[in-house]
Amino acid sequence: IEYSANGGTSWSAISPASTLANAINGSLSAQAESISWTVPSIDSTNVKLRVSFTDSYGNIGTDENTTAFTVDSTNPVVSATGIIDNQGTPSDGIITLRDININVTASDAGIGLTHVKVAESVDADCQNDYADSGWVVYSASPTSLPLTTSPVAGNKKICAWGKDSVGNVSTITTNS
Repeated sequence: IEYSANGGTSWSAISPASTLANAINGSLSAQAESISWTVPSIDSTNVKLRVSFTDSYGNIGTDENTTAFTVDSTNPVVSATGIIDNQGTPSDGIITLRDININVTASDAGIGLTHVKVAESVDADCQNDYADSGWVVYSASPTSLPLTTSPVAGNKKICAWGKDSVGNVSTITTNS
């Protein structure tokens, strides 16, 4: 069993022949068989699989899928956040309004960034505040997202995330 990340131009082994032979106990029949394997860490929209068998006479049979599929192993990156609606000066970081807009700049080296979200951290740990809801479609960089902060006075920590088309989520970026 082999995979190709370039539509079949070159192939890499998924499973050695001995593993496959053990899985089917040396006899090939019309019954379905399965092999577990770890998807490689690649980014490609042109992935294919190929299976080859050799019978006891040395004849080789090969088949591959005709439609390529996508493997995306890269998390998006949120590279910048900035508060754009405040009553202080742009460089002082002082916010006097509860309803603000956050500029989010993000990218994805994999298949493509599709959504972003921002939230105020309630416990100063953005990872604990992550929830898979409240995503906004990301169409251009930067994207301005509205956020209403808590009425409690003091320092705030704003968290921003990006998500790509296969569900990979960025690591946490904060601006406090």
